[in-house]
Amino acid sequence: MELMPAGKARIRIAAEAFWSNFFSGTDGSTGVYYTDVYWQREGTFWKIVRNMPYKAGDPRQLGADARWGEIAAAHVRLQAALGSENLDVLRDLVSENFGNDWDIHSTFSDLIETAQARFNACDVKIATYAIESTEFNGQDLATVHCSAQVRVIRIVPGVDVDSGPISAVITWRRENGTWKLFRNLPYRFSHPTNIR
Repeated sequence: MELMPAGKARIRIAAEAFWSNFFSGTDGSTGVYYTDVYWQREGTFWKIVRNMPYKAGDPRQLGADARWGEIAAAHVRLQAALGSENLDVLRDLVSENFGNDWDIHSTFSDLIETAQARFNACDVKIATYAIESTEFNGQDLATVHCSAQVRVIRIVPGVDVDSGPISAVITWRRENGTWKLFRNLPYRFSHPTNIR
């Protein structure tokens, strides 16, 4: 804890929340959030005024700046586009220079075509996603450590396909002011699921 002038204090915390989804039957956690929470004294009470992570997508690491929020917002748009099967938004979030280190066939076109085929043939049952940490390698390049799991039901013949737990290190690049997926997104069920 650091006491600051004008009745303020900064306290470094670590917190984690656990949850259980009644409908899908899945359990999970937010992961551990590390943050410097700012408090201010108002009368005889201390109140939180800044940096309190309280929802999925909030920074889980110290020193997060505005770029962290931009990446988190891009992830939210990506999740919404996948959930609503919106290919236009998906196209906007993927770099035309997209590729994967482990698969030379992974391209912008292949990712979009795979998404379209999956939207036509499957319905999503479960899609979980969490950002573990974000590291910036320059002003316009970010490495995002994340975890996910996807379970879909193939409309014909009506069977579930589950990715199992996925751990990935995805590279995002800011292009013309917009953060876009640039490298190493496992988007096929045949892609590696433990990429560190």
